Amino acid sequence: MTINTILLMQLRAHLRRNHILSLTVAAIPGIPLGVYILKHADVRILEMLLGILLVVFSVYFVWSGEKLETYPSLGPTQLALHPVSWAAAWQPAVLR
Repeated sequence: MTINTILLMQLRAHLRRNHILSLTVAAIPGIPLGVYILKHADVRILEMLLGILLVVFSVYFVWSGEKLETYPSLGPTQLALHPVSWAAAWQPAVLR
């Protein structure tokens, strides 16, 4: 939590407030709904749905040729060691 607060203070000028608002509005009903589903749904069904979702998205990205967002200034090793890539998983959605 401390590193997120520090990053928030350092990067506040780059925040997209409209994206943060839409994520917050979606999370308000989504969190209780997700907790309810996790408590009451059959584990085997959830595992099956997750597996299907992973396969569908994997096939989509392989066949569509769509490129994922990359960081051209950082190589694969540097990206894995880059502190922001570890500490701020939310950053592509809310930073400019």
